[in-house]
Amino acid sequence: CRESHSVDLELYDLLAGVQDNALCVEGGATALAGLEAGVMLTECGFSVMIDGWGDAIGDGIEDVFSRHDVTSYVEFAIDVDHRFAVDWSMQSYGLASAGVQLQRLGDIDGPLEPSPPAFEHSVSTYIEPLELEGREVLFIPSGRWNLRLLSTHQAMDEQEGFTQASVSGMHAVTCVALGDVDGDGHVGVTDLLTVIGTWGPCVPTCQADLDASGTIDVTDLLQVISDWN
Repeated sequence: CRESHSVDLELYDLLAGVQDNALCVEGGATALAGLEAGVMLTECGFSVMIDGWGDAIGDGIEDVFSRHDVTSYVEFAIDVDHRFAVDWSMQSYGLASAGVQLQRLGDIDGPLEPSPPAFEHSVSTYIEPLELEGREVLFIPSGRWNLRLLSTHQAMDEQEGFTQASVSGMHAVTCVALGDVDGDGHVGVTDLLTVIGTWGPCVPTCQADLDASGTIDVTDLLQVISDWN
């Protein structure tokens, strides 16, 4: 038997949260694929969620297969410069992978020189589980941006270790003050000392380079003082 679903996503689908699954049962064989995905807007920021999984249990039947695929792109404009704190985590098990990327649209150094991603995180496994997580604080200039989400898994009842697969991830992106070096929601002595302690050229960029100019200088120092709380 075969059971498959294919959905063309609109923006409102992602904002509402997408849930889908496919189940096929024939005799003692069972194949299940499911997923949840969404982009949630907050007062000042956004979050991205993906959760995909699958099982393939053959009970002596080798031709049992389960898979999900998600490909989505969201384009949006940022009117003014922002500083974002990004808390993220990704997990994967079996034959599965996922990736999330935020990239500014347009060429920065002439034709065919696209802007580098502001952040790009991915996870991919071959049977053994893998967990990744981190926190970043980024300067995001005004302009048009593309948020990309990719996810897939494969499960098959052919040999041990391939009958189950799963992948999940969460990115919480929250804006903070431009002078908030460490993104903790407060601008004070710690931020000031970090700017002073890392003074000078910073290539490609450093967390204390608040305007992403490539140099930590008086402009960054004045930004901390301006946002002091």
